[in-house]
Amino acid sequence: MSNTSSKPKAANSSNSSSNSSSNPKKNKPKQQKQATDTSAPTSPSATTTTKKKKQQPPKPKQRATSPPLECTPSEYNDLLASAKSLDNLSEASEEFLDCARYGEVDACRAILDVWMKSDDDVAGYNNNDGNDGEDNQHLGLLNTTDSSKSTPLHKASANGHLSTVRLLLSRGAMHTANESGNTPLHWAAGAGHAEVVGLLLDHFDAIAKEEADAISNMTDMETDGDGGATITKQQLLQQQQKHKQLDVLLKNSFGRS
Repeated sequence: MSNTSSKPKAANSSNSSSNSSSNPKKNKPKQQKQATDTSAPTSPSATTTTKKKKQQPPKPKQRATSPPLECTPSEYNDLLASAKSLDNLSEASEEFLDCARYGEVDACRAILDVWMKSDDDVAGYNNNDGNDGEDNQHLGLLNTTDSSKSTPLHKASANGHLSTVRLLLSRGAMHTANESGNTPLHWAAGAGHAEVVGLLLDHFDAIAKEEADAISNMTDMETDGDGGATITKQQLLQQQQKHKQLDVLLKNSFGRS
């Protein structure tokens, strides 16, 4: 009895083991997983996207463009009325400096629209001119200065007012040094206003490139320069680049760049 009962048990165990090893349903998932795992690293699409990344070309530098109105048209009309109520250009210059300092871009725009009548108003700014007070009227409203020879561009750049800086540059503001030798770029960089720094560099580099391209299209013959002087095209090119490109290594009166 004991022998006959043990044989079926042995037979059953051998049958179950043989069935499990030969059962395709149980081995199929394992085979699929292996096929998936081995095919993943050799996928041509995966290797193509990782190896053939093209670097985007740098964007061309451009002049600053005037920012849009931040107030409503009705509010801007009120700002124009306030600008017209200023007594004279000297008072307008003081108000303009304050508005640039605090980033009141639309108030700056209104003052410029009312008081900057023509191109003659912005021409001829000379940073070495020692005149103060009422004589600053002759320096042009856009580049008017305070007692330390700081311009509206200085004020806006120092305080990180990007829209105001953009407005001033779009109207033709000059990048000059004050009596301490600090430029708007100095003040923007010193205060950590990276966007303003980038805008200043791009704007004046774009101007320098435009003028360099224009000069390179001239003939090699001598060209009349400022004041009727006769200079070569190469001399004119060097002069224009010196005046327009910003020197990031320029030091102020304290020897700091």
